[in-house]
Amino acid sequence: MSAKPGVAQARHKKLPSRTNVSWQQYAHCVDSDPRIFFDPTCYAQALLVCRECPVKPQCRAYSRGAPGVWGGQVNEEKQ
Repeated sequence: MSAKPGVAQARHKKLPSRTNVSWQQYAHCVDSDPRIFFDPTCYAQALLVCRECPVKPQCRAYSRGAPGVWGGQVNEEKQ
């Protein structure tokens, strides 16, 4: 579809892809033990790692509600 002068074009947001994970290199958790993000007894420690992380929005989107700590939020396991 080509743009027409004077006609507003739809803008489509690119959704986060599970295959495009280049943002992960900037995550503060890169060198952390991944177990702290999935063990409820360690969530406080995981949340400290996430607190000032620059890629929290990307992490939350990537998680798609998976259980654990993602992007500074705790996702509860679905029953």
